[in-house]
Amino acid sequence: MRITPMDIQQQEFRVRFRGFDTREVDSFLELVAEELKEASHENSALKDEVKRLRETQANFEEKEKTFQTAFVSAQRVVDEMKSNAERQAKLIVTQAELEAKKMVENAHVQAAQIQEEINHLKRQKAQMEYRVKSFIESLSKWLVSETEPPDCSEKKVAEEEETDTNEAHQSMSAINEIISGVDLEGEDPAK
Repeated sequence: MRITPMDIQQQEFRVRFRGFDTREVDSFLELVAEELKEASHENSALKDEVKRLRETQANFEEKEKTFQTAFVSAQRVVDEMKSNAERQAKLIVTQAELEAKKMVENAHVQAAQIQEEINHLKRQKAQMEYRVKSFIESLSKWLVSETEPPDCSEKKVAEEEETDTNEAHQSMSAINEIISGVDLEGEDPAK
């Protein structure tokens, strides 16, 4: 059973012979009642304060859990972003390496094509030199035969004329081949 300030104030004691002074007892009981009343109010206020502080603590603990969850989520997002950035960087590097490799391969192919064209032009030059030399030799023979005194034999004259005519046709053919083999506009006649 709890004693209230009212209980103290209303408490009555039996009086006995040679007992306590009732006024002093009543005064003391009233003082104790007042102190108990104040202690009760203070206790009630402290209980309210404790209740409020516990609610505040619960709020803080809830907020802490929320912040903890948010922090973990943010950390996870940062880790994912970092991982994605690393993957993307690796992909970009790989693509750049592939592009560079393709460029190098294309350069090698172009170099091979240019070398092939150079070889083709060298062959054409050699053929033209051969044809020009042949033409000059034929022309030279023809000029020599024209400047030689005519041989008396008609058969020999006819053979020489036929030979000269053949050589002239061959020379004309060689000239035509040279002209047709010359690439005037940079085109490959073999193509």
